[in-house]
Amino acid sequence: MVLGPAPEGAAADGSGSSGVPVRVGTYNIRAGVRDADFTGGVAALLPRVDVAGLQEIARRGRQAWLADRPGWGCFRPREAGANPVVWRSAAFDLLDGYGALLAHGRHIGDEKPAKGHDLDDQYATVVHLQHLATDQEVTVIDVHLLAGATTAGRRRHDRPLMFGFYRDEVRSLAALVEAERATGRVFVLGDFNIGYAADARWHDEAMPFARLAALGMVSMWRDCGTAGRGTHGPQ
Repeated sequence: MVLGPAPEGAAADGSGSSGVPVRVGTYNIRAGVRDADFTGGVAALLPRVDVAGLQEIARRGRQAWLADRPGWGCFRPREAGANPVVWRSAAFDLLDGYGALLAHGRHIGDEKPAKGHDLDDQYATVVHLQHLATDQEVTVIDVHLLAGATTAGRRRHDRPLMFGFYRDEVRSLAALVEAERATGRVFVLGDFNIGYAADARWHDEAMPFARLAALGMVSMWRDCGTAGRGTHGPQ
């Protein structure tokens, strides 16, 4: 992203503007990896970003390690399962942050036995940051939407309870983006558990691509492409 004044008609990526480039990233580390892989992955990510959303950092030791990185700020809400946002302290000051409820927990029966029979409340992490070079306020929203409710960009009809939970997450996220726009620019990071390419192709209004595109949000995949990136595979 680019922060700062941009002339009318400047490109969406900020080229041709007098703004200050800021690197934004997201990383699902996967809860089951070894500690050495976790620390190595984060260490590889941080030099490449100025602000990032992380997912699947549930262990207290890993949270403490992340919060102790020199030159970096970190915020994670108290709500169970919430994900941390990190930022370069030389680039941003923390104004405030909170956990925003996306979906209430519910019973899902035997739709996905490996997950158990009940889902917990799901929260997004919302962080308000002040960009030191421009004094602009930005909102960063970090999410990790439910896995297993969609396939190849479409809802799974054999898992209606799980998809209802996922649909609630997406609806709440869209409402959250609209509400947060009052304070400045909004950036949504995280793991949507739906391939961007397939989601964009089907354009289901219940899914993240259509919901956020209707708000004028632009996916970074649009410009960087999906070939060989992320978990899109051959979708």
